Amino acid sequence: MCNQYNQVMITLPELLSDTELQRLHLLAGDPSDIEIEQIGFVEELDSLEPSDQRRLLVAGHGCSRSFATDDLLDVTLLALSSYGVTALVLTGALPALRLGQSTRRLAHRLGLAVYTSPESLSTPELLGRLTSALAGDAEHALLSIEGFINALQVDLGQTDAELPEIPELLEIASRTLNRPVEFRSPDQVGHGRPVHVDGLIVGVVTAPSEPGNAAVVAELVTTVLALVIERTLHEQGRRQRGTAPGRDAVLSELLVATDDHAVRLINQARELDVPIDGWHRAFMLLPPPVTEPWSPEFLIGLGQIAVQATRQEHRWLLARSEGALILIETWGRDPRPTDSGLSQANAILGALAIHFPAMALRCGIGTAHNAVTGLRASVAECRVALNRSRGPRIAQYDAAGMRPIIVELANAGAARVAVRELLQPLIALGGAKATQAIFTLQTYLDEHGSLARTAERLNLHRNSVAYRVRQARDLLEVDIGDPDQRLALQLACRAYLLTMVPE
Repeated sequence: MCNQYNQVMITLPELLSDTELQRLHLLAGDPSDIEIEQIGFVEELDSLEPSDQRRLLVAGHGCSRSFATDDLLDVTLLALSSYGVTALVLTGALPALRLGQSTRRLAHRLGLAVYTSPESLSTPELLGRLTSALAGDAEHALLSIEGFINALQVDLGQTDAELPEIPELLEIASRTLNRPVEFRSPDQVGHGRPVHVDGLIVGVVTAPSEPGNAAVVAELVTTVLALVIERTLHEQGRRQRGTAPGRDAVLSELLVATDDHAVRLINQARELDVPIDGWHRAFMLLPPPVTEPWSPEFLIGLGQIAVQATRQEHRWLLARSEGALILIETWGRDPRPTDSGLSQANAILGALAIHFPAMALRCGIGTAHNAVTGLRASVAECRVALNRSRGPRIAQYDAAGMRPIIVELANAGAARVAVRELLQPLIALGGAKATQAIFTLQTYLDEHGSLARTAERLNLHRNSVAYRVRQARDLLEVDIGDPDQRLALQLACRAYLLTMVPE
């Protein structure tokens, strides 16, 4: 993430005339003739964008460490210069950092000055002083920024710092700016400071625009607030996962374990006081597609926030299944729940929307079942409901219309293994091709081997159906004419498409 603060042009010596800024240590370059029009902050050099303004760039701690250990510093300096950077300030603990003679000569030739900042000068304070110096006489702005940092009582360089909750952070920022600061979805606003979790923008920090020095203060406050919110969300997940070590991991394994392995996991779960012998109803939270899967820590952090929203934390368990978060409502005996689970699902999604306004989560609701096999069945029902109803935020399992016998069969550990082994040549086609091949074969079997009726149902030419069926038979090497093999194949296709097909 890279942020800029614009005001007027000033020479670098004038910009650094402040007593605290004079503590910056020059590593390379001649600052005397360098002019600055813009102050920037960057966490990763890869996120830097070109600018037609001459800017001083403050590098975050991680970015600074990577720069200090870069074996291709000359290439990096050339890239920075081409992006409009005329001064670079490295932050964090960089003891006795020295640049080679060739690098210093190159910096001088490029008109680029490289500094290090003392550890005692925090990054927020450094940015505050630089932006105030660029803006001119802005004592009030500087006091506002310092007051904001002090109110946060957070050291951005301290990884184990105690962090306020997000509503409290927003309240502090709103008091500082004397106008509302919000954490909203990026599709609701035109601009703002994005908050990233596991590579995904989960929300944007926004504040009403103001002219002059007030705009500089707002830029810095929202930028620092976005960084602190990222830290808060990360630490919440890390701490909450640590409150019940192993419980979510054991439950997650139980959902996919073979029958033999499940026996060992059941004993382990009982040792951890997991109430697996009771009745369970699953709620599956399916995240939107992302470049990389979310970490288990982040998923469980989401779960903790969701469970708190139910106001019945004592009867909820958490697990993961194929990239989805599973919330498990538990009872000691048959609850025969009269509620549909919609109120819990709405409360869960509502709570998560406050913390992650940009996250388009969907929730599937299973029915109540007994013991571990029942838990697996309820999770399978959640996935069936989500697969069959891809539009609504909340999808409920319809026991009458979803062929529960097949769901129960497909959910058994041995059956799942058998289904995947039988259909593996088609599954290996991958993604949509696999689903298409299995669905075509299922339809052909449902129509008792009639190419004409299969073509009509699939809205395909008869020759296309014949080709797909022939390809499937060749890959599977089964005799569809044999009644036992035909039945096994028909059940396997239905079980896979109903409960195992990936999103």
